[in-house]
Amino acid sequence: MIRFLFIILSLLIMSCHDSTNELSVDDMKEFQHIDRDFHYTSDAGEDLVLYLSEAVNKIKLSNGFGEWWFKPNSNAFTIPGKYLEYSGHYALTYVKEDASLEYGSIIVISGKAYDRVESFIGPKTVWPDGMQDAMVFSVPRDSFKNAIEDGRIVDYSLTTNQGRSESDLDTVNFLYSYMQFSGDRKSERILVGLESQDAQSREQSIDVVAHWPEKIDLSILEIYPFSDNRQRFKLSTNQLIDQFGNTVADGTFVKFILTHQNGSQSIHHGYTIEGKSTLTIPNPKEPGSIFIKACVGNKVCSIPLNIDFKSNVSSFKWRYDKDSRDLIVYDVIGALSQKVPDGTTVRFSIKSAMGESDIDLVTDDGACIYGLGTLPSGEYEIEITVVDKIEKIKLNI
Repeated sequence: MIRFLFIILSLLIMSCHDSTNELSVDDMKEFQHIDRDFHYTSDAGEDLVLYLSEAVNKIKLSNGFGEWWFKPNSNAFTIPGKYLEYSGHYALTYVKEDASLEYGSIIVISGKAYDRVESFIGPKTVWPDGMQDAMVFSVPRDSFKNAIEDGRIVDYSLTTNQGRSESDLDTVNFLYSYMQFSGDRKSERILVGLESQDAQSREQSIDVVAHWPEKIDLSILEIYPFSDNRQRFKLSTNQLIDQFGNTVADGTFVKFILTHQNGSQSIHHGYTIEGKSTLTIPNPKEPGSIFIKACVGNKVCSIPLNIDFKSNVSSFKWRYDKDSRDLIVYDVIGALSQKVPDGTTVRFSIKSAMGESDIDLVTDDGACIYGLGTLPSGEYEIEITVVDKIEKIKLNI
């Protein structure tokens, strides 16, 4: 619709009564005073017709984005709506005989909310039972991207996969609107939508996730209880739930802290799937006890679980071959009365008048050979260690 703005441009001082009488248009009765302080309100993008009481050379329309000059051909002049698409204040200036004078202003207001309402939601996850609030924030705009004016209604609605539904109305204030909401006691997904003047937002969602787990317990799923680090043992937590019975979210970070018999520590990481986290790690090289605890953050930890690992070697034999000058370790027998797996470490610690040295070899078919032919002749003290089994011998080479 084209709106009509009647502006009386005159170089003479005229009374309000006289100015009004010059306009023979019925709807002029809504304007009681037409003077240089005149203000008019128009909808964004609508054509605006000016009726001038006398000819002028030029008319300037200006706002914060720029200025536009028009040259009327008659007393009736139209400003196309494309120059009035931005909401806000526009100034009118006329020029007559090279004299410019600010005459009045136009206030352009936004139209209806258009197409899709821009909205934002956060945080994406919250704790249950109202421990944390979430917010959906919207900025409705018209077809020219103007934020719609304060006071217009925005209708919010939400639903959850647990069957709960809510709705709320809010008004635009300072060009935006928002709704705060929180989750129930149970973990759930909340879907949120809104509309304003037949314009809708995209559906958005947040997840209500479990709070801190109440308790962590550790249990052994698989174990070979001997000190062979080529074997592995497997642990698992219980199903981690919060005080409302919610299973913690998949991917919850679990830290496993291992304290070894010599006091050293190692840390391993795991993540929950369906509330449980499992850990598979190598057996220790040395027999002894390991204490393991699992923690979620620094807030909730399990009672340490104690696991005893026995020696993987029960016995071994040795002999020295004077002809070849080889020290042979053989019949290295494991805990199950079998030859130990290939690759078991055998350490030779050698002490002589020239000093001390260590060398590590590995078994093949339960045996290994240490050639002493490169050593100078003399007396040697040799200590043979296989895991925790030790033999001390003296040799003259």
